[in-house]
Amino acid sequence: MALRHILITTTTIIAGQSVYSGPAFAETSPPDLRLSQTEDLREMRINEAEAGTLMFHTDIPGQYIEAPRVATDVAMNIAGPVIRTTLSQTFENKTDQWVEGVYVFPLPENAAVDRLRIVIGGRMIEGQIKEKRQAKQIYEQAKSEGKKASLVEQQRPNIFTASVANIGPHETVAIQIEYQDKAVIKDGVFKTRFPMVVAPRFSPPAEVVQVATTEGVQNLVLDPVLDRKAITPPLIDPKLEPVSYIRVPVSLNINLDAGFDIAEVTSPYHNISANLLDNDSANITLAEGDVPANRDFLLEWRAKETQAPYSAVFKETVGENTYLLSMLTPPKADAADIPTQARESIFVIDTSGSMGGQSIAQARESLLLALDQLQPEDTFNIIRFSSDHSKFKFKAVPANPENIAKARRWVRNLRAKGGTQMSPALNAALKVTAEDETRLRQVIFITDGAIGNEQQLFAQIQDDLGDSRLFPVGIGSAPNSYFMSRAAKFGRGSFVQIGNISEVTDRMGTLFKAIDSPVLTDLKSSISGASFPARLPDVYQGDPVISIAKMKTRDLPASFSISGNLAGSTWHETKTLSETEAAKGLSVLWARAKIADLEESRFDRSSAANIDDQILRTALDHHIVSRLTSLVAVDITPSRPMGDDLKTRSVPTMLPEGWKFGELATKRKTNVTHKPSPSVPNTGSGSQQSLALPNTASPHEVLGLIGSLMLLLGLFSAKLTRRETG
Repeated sequence: MALRHILITTTTIIAGQSVYSGPAFAETSPPDLRLSQTEDLREMRINEAEAGTLMFHTDIPGQYIEAPRVATDVAMNIAGPVIRTTLSQTFENKTDQWVEGVYVFPLPENAAVDRLRIVIGGRMIEGQIKEKRQAKQIYEQAKSEGKKASLVEQQRPNIFTASVANIGPHETVAIQIEYQDKAVIKDGVFKTRFPMVVAPRFSPPAEVVQVATTEGVQNLVLDPVLDRKAITPPLIDPKLEPVSYIRVPVSLNINLDAGFDIAEVTSPYHNISANLLDNDSANITLAEGDVPANRDFLLEWRAKETQAPYSAVFKETVGENTYLLSMLTPPKADAADIPTQARESIFVIDTSGSMGGQSIAQARESLLLALDQLQPEDTFNIIRFSSDHSKFKFKAVPANPENIAKARRWVRNLRAKGGTQMSPALNAALKVTAEDETRLRQVIFITDGAIGNEQQLFAQIQDDLGDSRLFPVGIGSAPNSYFMSRAAKFGRGSFVQIGNISEVTDRMGTLFKAIDSPVLTDLKSSISGASFPARLPDVYQGDPVISIAKMKTRDLPASFSISGNLAGSTWHETKTLSETEAAKGLSVLWARAKIADLEESRFDRSSAANIDDQILRTALDHHIVSRLTSLVAVDITPSRPMGDDLKTRSVPTMLPEGWKFGELATKRKTNVTHKPSPSVPNTGSGSQQSLALPNTASPHEVLGLIGSLMLLLGLFSAKLTRRETG
């Protein structure tokens, strides 16, 4: 059979039924799933399919082949705030065919992936970091030669793709991925989130803009999500999975060395077994063994009340360089120091299809609770969005009992359906000037963040924020944490995530406290070395000031300090290097923080090439995966006979907990809408071509369009025939 790639649009044949496997959205939870060891995976005809079998078309009419199964084992070691995780992914092929498995999987948004190994029959093949295109070429060459190979690529800071080539008939091949991360700290509670599923993303359709040239009207394709195919794996319909089977099972084993006496260890979304080894360490596993990869795993641990472990400095020396990770928490401000100020609160709620079921219930409850926090001197408005958007009122209205009662009725009638056109709603929330400039303007943005055009939205927040503050509220079992955290940073706000209806009061209370707290601003560090983030963001009460710096060991100062403005007075804290604690992996965290800083600086600077050069060099020097680098591992010995075909199969992912395989909010094909440009006259007829607009240093659409027009005119004037494609 000829090679058949099915990476974008797939058809699942389950119990004789053909089901579209694209994104779909939700009102009920998937059943409780368990792993079955007895299912016989093979090439078969439809009438041979068992319940729960996911199969793909072959080139022989009436025959189908099953996708590989992927099992994930997570080994996490936590030392203080530093986390080292080994992710083992086992690709199991029980067919009679040679296959290539392609698996889209999530990681924490700040994870620094720095190691890849292929594990075959007790042998380990170490991966190497390469420039992305070079790594892809090495992988494709090895694949064509019949060699075992693996490629790990970053699609987003929290979405990665693992490809494994030449998995033999009835063979199991494992890859090991290692990454470095750090805990999140809030009000003395340490947290780490391990995402298990890539929620279906809505990607706004591309637009075709007609422009006039000397050779006639031409079409420019403006696509806000050029890589929509790479972030859209096929989905499993949970209704058609047998209750005894886990398509994507996950196991967890966590060793926690907190560095302080532990008061408690909890996980709000999974049952865990926590075995306390002594006062400051524990071993944590999943009480039920393997669990389905259908919701994020969250681990929380805190110290006894007598300790304040979240003010600390950690140090690692690598060669001639020393890396310092500092976490310094300002004291709580006295309530009398908190100035009272009237607010204009704009609530934006996502009512798209991905918010169906549990998510929309959580969102409504969160918004109703937020309305209860308004004071008589405040004003407010509500904006809902899906494929379109609408407002509760034309403009912000006083927070009197009558308006709040009307707003509560309006919110209770909200239902989830349609796509996630977030940009127009953001525009409506941010591009409105408060009538009373003495009011503090705050935008509370309630969404699961299930979108693919994050960069476009970050640029919009950067451009349109003005004097507002943006506070994202992440909703659901698998929210887009990358979008939430970066939107809060660009919006000079704070964010919370709600994964269960029972958390609404607690999590929203945390957000209200942040909104009501004085902001620690104008932060400065005394360290003169390369410190990231380069510009320390505003910090809300309960949040530590976290930075990581690299210095020549010979230039280390005896102490360093961080200062800022808190409630109108100066806050200052100094730490001596004798107070630092040893830690491993800080160099990798520093590189990841530097790359994140450089990526964000693309919104402020015009030299994309210079920024990309710095990102590439940093990633290569520290051996980590980035937008411009990938990890590739190749076995030197061919395993697939050259006469045997290789089938490429995209491994399906589970639907997030609480979503329903129902209304489709997006299609697997690229949707394009036509938008004639009113500013460019039609100067004549001529042949039309489509040009995909590539990413540039500036994410601003207008600048991108102008640049494309100039490029197009230049091409025609030089009479070049080559067409640009993205």
